[in-house]
Amino acid sequence: MSGVRGSERTRLSLLLVDDDNDLRNSIARRLKRQGHTVLDAGRPAEVIELARKQQFEVALVDLSMPEMDGIEVLRRLKEIDSACQVVMLTGQATVETAVEAMKLG
Repeated sequence: MSGVRGSERTRLSLLLVDDDNDLRNSIARRLKRQGHTVLDAGRPAEVIELARKQQFEVALVDLSMPEMDGIEVLRRLKEIDSACQVVMLTGQATVETAVEAMKLG
């Protein structure tokens, strides 16, 4: 996530959504310690609202959430900001969801 050039590190503006509070908090803490700006939420609707208010370079999105799946979140984030890079997080990937996510960017 951070490109190193000499002693410089790239600082990213990140958006994180995962319904697992412990995992989300752990990821957010680690990214913040690395100097990144992180806004996170446990509900996809919150993340979409954040994306409407502010630009993010990268969104980390859980694939499997009860309210809205990660593919739909990816689709909506790309509608809001096509330049935002989206990384899908999952422990339950299938080839079909990987292909669909790649097609959506």
